Amino acid sequence: MVDRNSSSSSAGSSSIHSLLNAFRIPFGADDYLGFLRFDSINLLSTTRRKKLMLDAVASSKQSKKFQRDASNDAGDYFVEGSESVWYISHFDMKICFIPHRFHYTAEELEPYRKVGDPEMDELLKFIASTKGDKDCGAFDDIIAYSEDAYNKWVEEGKLNKPVNSLVKFYAHYHDNIPDWVDFEQIERGMEVFLAYFPAAGCALIYRSLIGGFSIPKIIQVLKSTRYLTPGNIKDVTSIRRDRKRTMERLLDTTGFLASCFAPIDGAHFSASLRPGGRGWNAALRVRVLHAKVRRSLLQTAKTKNEIGRHSQWNIDEYGVPINQEDMAATLLAFSANTLMGIETLAGVPLSDDEQRDYLALWRYVGWLLGVDTTEDDDLDCDDINTSVKSSNASCSDNPLLPIDPCGPKKLLYDNSATPVDNDSIIHSNATLESMVLHLLHPNEESSELALHLLNVMKDRFGSEKSGFTNELSIRGDISSSSPYRPFSLMYRSKVCRKLLGDALADRLGIPNSTARQCGNIKEFGFHLGLTITVNMFLFISRCYTIIPMIFPRCRKLFIWWHGRLLAKLLTGWQKSHSKRVNDARSMSPDVKSSHCPFSMLMAPKLNDLQGE
Repeated sequence: MVDRNSSSSSAGSSSIHSLLNAFRIPFGADDYLGFLRFDSINLLSTTRRKKLMLDAVASSKQSKKFQRDASNDAGDYFVEGSESVWYISHFDMKICFIPHRFHYTAEELEPYRKVGDPEMDELLKFIASTKGDKDCGAFDDIIAYSEDAYNKWVEEGKLNKPVNSLVKFYAHYHDNIPDWVDFEQIERGMEVFLAYFPAAGCALIYRSLIGGFSIPKIIQVLKSTRYLTPGNIKDVTSIRRDRKRTMERLLDTTGFLASCFAPIDGAHFSASLRPGGRGWNAALRVRVLHAKVRRSLLQTAKTKNEIGRHSQWNIDEYGVPINQEDMAATLLAFSANTLMGIETLAGVPLSDDEQRDYLALWRYVGWLLGVDTTEDDDLDCDDINTSVKSSNASCSDNPLLPIDPCGPKKLLYDNSATPVDNDSIIHSNATLESMVLHLLHPNEESSELALHLLNVMKDRFGSEKSGFTNELSIRGDISSSSPYRPFSLMYRSKVCRKLLGDALADRLGIPNSTARQCGNIKEFGFHLGLTITVNMFLFISRCYTIIPMIFPRCRKLFIWWHGRLLAKLLTGWQKSHSKRVNDARSMSPDVKSSHCPFSMLMAPKLNDLQGE
């Protein structure tokens, strides 16, 4: 017989324990309140994953003799057999690196930089061949073409006859959903995003966007397309135009997320991401956008930049533009890295079930975006090379095994069948750590981009009377050692430092404010006010993020409320983006050539086209 009072008391005690743990309130020892401690490096989930991986190595048949040295946080030690464990410190992140079994070495990752999106690249090549001398333009809606061809193919009853590339592509993603897709789990993943929407948004901006887009090899694509990067001319007009364009690109990313995750009134919760849905179409159109960028950079042997020099895309140095490693890293920035950002703000990780649901959601989105994944998780470990059904194989003769960054495991010739080896939480974070070690080596261009992103909303929050909004001294203000920088800029910089960690933030040149910099009482007052404001924001964020973790009813309310907010954001973005697209279409050819040709994410409305 179950004692209901005892059970209720136990549940309440557990909730209180979780809350106290989130605020770093110790039990028994020192009596202090550590609710302002926000550590983005030493996460509880990281410690737990490290223990699970080391235990798996210790119990492996390949390691008969194993002695763990828990205090060994630097250097490496080897395990008898083919497995080795390395402790690597990278921007204060202490990574327990277990190559081949859990992590990818640089030698394993490098071949993926030579592979783009074979399926979409071939489709664009096919469309270009049907247009004669003309290539795929910015306003060629490849997904609409594919849908029309598919519908005609079905209506004409040609199901058993050969199909062209358009029909084949559309049928692949419309009719052949991978075996591992469970739309109930996809719905739960969407609920995770909506339940923790403010924390997820904060993590995406300050941890994933600024941290991830500081990777030098990814920056080369951004520079070539002038995507999110500042221009070279420092006059007032060009700086304002840069800021406006950057904000539009950030809003486009928000619009994509809203298209995928905003609920549709009167429809199934996952209707947006089911075949033919709004988010499903948006993901495929973003994929087309990436393919057009890739094709443009590879086709244009020489391009003329603003200062008259000639540059050529260097495949040997940077790889294929928007390659499989870059796409996998970006997917992990939106999934695993965002989960760590939420944990940083909350103080405790989400439950394992919530994390796996969220990773499953992004695995499906990544499949739509062209990230190579397995389409069947039931693999033959004896011959994994032949049993893998790749969604986007690199070539027919010797295809690379899919990285499948949000999948359950790393694909190996000899893949162990332990629970740890088949856990998407372990695999996604180990893959992210591998790519951080391989790619995250910021340079001066990384710092310039990070500062540009932090400064892009300065006009909206800065005071015109303060003198901080002098357009011609933007970059001087942000890199100056003077404490008299815009309060809003310093506020965003301090929040960014909390989510990135000081080591990486210092390398990126993100401004900091400390008491030691204060030379007088006025400067100290500025620093004190900034510190109080940032800590209040972090404290409120922690409370707001913890509530849906502990109280199920509040979680449902948060999902409903954030869903409505995301739907409103989507409506606003659709209007503004549609106007931008149609304004671009109405430009003269000369003006249109200077307009970014890769901005089309939405299909033009028929009435807009007919009105031209």
